[in-house]
Formats: sequence, C-alpha cells, structure tokens
Amino acid sequence: MPAEVVLPTEPGPGRLADLVLPSGAGVAGARAAETAVDDLGEALSRARAERRPIVFGVSADIARRDVEFRDVTLDVPQPRPIAAAPVAVWLAASQIAEAERPILLAGRGAIEARPALLRLADRIGAPLATTLKAKDLFRGEPFDLEVAGGLAGPVSRMVFDVADLVICVGAGFDGAAIRRGAMVDGRRLVLIDADDDATPQGDLAVRGDPAAVADALVDTLDSLNVPSSGFRTEAMAGLLAEQARMGGRPRTTSGTVDLETALRRLDEILPRRRVVVDDGGRFLTETLRHVHPGDPRAYVLPVNFGSTGLGMGAAVGAAIGRPDVPVVMVCADDGFLRGGPAEFTTAVRYGLDIIVIVANTGAVLGPQHDRVGIGQRPLRMSGVADALGGEGVTVSGPTDLQRLEAVIAHRTRPLLIDLHLDVPG
Repeated sequence: MPAEVVLPTEPGPGRLADLVLPSGAGVAGARAAETAVDDLGEALSRARAERRPIVFGVSADIARRDVEFRDVTLDVPQPRPIAAAPVAVWLAASQIAEAERPILLAGRGAIEARPALLRLADRIGAPLATTLKAKDLFRGEPFDLEVAGGLAGPVSRMVFDVADLVICVGAGFDGAAIRRGAMVDGRRLVLIDADDDATPQGDLAVRGDPAAVADALVDTLDSLNVPSSGFRTEAMAGLLAEQARMGGRPRTTSGTVDLETALRRLDEILPRRRVVVDDGGRFLTETLRHVHPGDPRAYVLPVNFGSTGLGMGAAVGAAIGRPDVPVVMVCADDGFLRGGPAEFTTAVRYGLDIIVIVANTGAVLGPQHDRVGIGQRPLRMSGVADALGGEGVTVSGPTDLQRLEAVIAHRTRPLLIDLHLDVPG
C-alpha cells in the first residue's frame, strides 16, 4: 500500500536515507519552506507511482516557518499493461506443452490477474498455489493447493513432489530461493512478471503484465492444438478437499482449549469481510494456516523485520486505512506484550474496529527463543483489554468458544479474545 510518512529531521538527507533505504522505502524531503508543498506533492506522486512508502523529511528550521497552502496536482502516470515479447510467449507455451504435471504458482504481483490465471490453469490442467503474500487468491477452487512451501498440507506437498514444471507468476523469488528451494528444485521453472527485478533466472523469464501473458499463453496453446496435461483429476480434488477438513484433535486439560480447534471456529464466525494481520511468534504457522482473509489484498504480514510484537501497530494502520471492515490481528501473548497494550489504547481512543486474538500460554520468549514460563498460569489478557478501555473475553473451554459468536456480533469497541491454550512445554 503506497503511503507517505512525514518526519522531522536534521538538515541534510544523508542520516534519514541511512535509516530508511535499507527497509525498501524511499526518501524525499523539503528543500526549502517555499518549495515544501511542491516537494510534498512530488513525494506523494512517487509513493503512488513506485507503490512503496516514501519517508518525507522536514528539517526543524523549515518546519517552524509558515507557508501558504495551495492545491498541488499529483503527477502520477497511469500504468499501462506491459506486452510480452511474442517469442517469449511462444517459448513459454513450448515449455508448457512439454510438461506432464504443471503447477501454477501466483504471488502478490498476480493478484489482479486471478481470472486470467484461472483460465490458464484450467486450459493446461494445472493445480493452483500461491506464495504467502498472495494467500487465499484461489480459495474455494477445487484444485487450490493453498500456500506453497512449508505451510503446505501433506496432499499439496505430494502434488508438488511429482510436478515437472512450475509456472511462477508475480512472485519475487530471489536467486537464493530458487537455488535452495525444494519447491522448485529439479523442476523446470517459467517466471512471469511485469517487474524486471522480480524475474530472476529460471528456465525462462517472461516480462509482461501477468493477465495479458496468461491470456496470450491460452491463445498460443490453442493455436498449436496443445492438449491439457490431464494432471488435475477428480481424485486429486477429493484429496485436497479432505486435506482442508480438520482431523481428530487431542483432549485438552481443564481450563484450556486446543489452538487449531479455536482458530478454525473463529475463522467461521468472524465477519466474512475483514482484514487479517498475522504477528510473528511461536504460533505463526497455525494462524497462517487457519485464519483466512478471503481476499489477499486484505492480508497484512508485518514480519519482514523478523520481530514479534509488530502486529498491533500494523492492525491500527490497517483499521485507519480500511475503516469499512473490521481488522483481525492474531498474536501470541508475548507478542502482544511487546508494544501491544500501547497500540491497543490507540485503537480504543480512535474507536477502531479491531479484534485481537491472543494465543496465550503464559509464556515469555527469551532472546534466543527459549521458552520461559510455558505451563505457568497465563496472564489474563482479557483483563488488560478491559483496563485499557476495550473489551476482553477469556476462552478457556468449549463453552466459551460457543458464546464467542454473539460476543463478536455485539462488540462496540476494540475486542481482545484471550485463548488459554493447552500447549506442552
């Protein structure tokens, strides 16, 4: 999401650039008080055109001066679909024609191309998968392998194991991921992306708008009378459907609930239209698997920095950016305590529609992720939420899970759901 961040700075851009550029964001600044409004307009144009945050620095001497406000027209060129070279499309079609077990893998850069990708996958008989940042792009489709890689279920992994071609669309694989990733190891790889930087060396890289390339591939395959691979079968669809269902779960001790059972139930009863924010931490894998945004554009994963405790701040930002839908943030108890209460207070003060789900084991993770305190009596996070002016509810058994639907439906302020978990140390 393009964004503009305005910071007070010391004169000179060097110090700000050293801080910001490693994050992937851009840097701009006010050159003088007289040009500050124009400079800000240029920075906003960059944020929209480059599709990344731009940090706009204003030195203290400029910030103290009064300037006349005026409207500034943003100069943002309208993006035009990039047409792939016909020879590249033909070569990609040739690779597909030779494949017996193709898979189509979509990343965040392919979200808007969903209809075209479905047509291509249906034409060539390819199951569908996504990267984590395109999670749920194909949710509900019978041949959806869901998120590829370590989060994949056993059936999805089996399908990947026998694939001989991966068509990767709009996913920013770097060279290391391709060389070391078992997901593509030993398989031919066709990469399709509109961004030059996102198409590293594979067997073939096609630069072009994902939807346009997918449509061109269907047309080319039709003109060459290439048959479908036949890789997708009713048996595969049945196995994938069975994979999505929850198997037997262990009994839990008194006063606790099973995490997967609770997350699956919450996924069913939370508002259908929602933004989902996943914090890092011990339970990240379970939340990634079982709490769905439904729309990958409504999914926020603030763990690129590699730290827990960032979810609550990201949830506040998402709630301000999307005030029309509730924001669901899932974290562990230690992650919430790392800055969460302060941001939860912000949500209360601004009346933001945020639902926080805390996976609570009474644990505090040390700097080396040593588990300290697991199995001890958990801190009552619902009480923390109440004390901060929100609403808290403790879930410590099946009866509490059953009443959650009514609690969620009748919430009037930020809500924290405190899941007391039975997790062995």
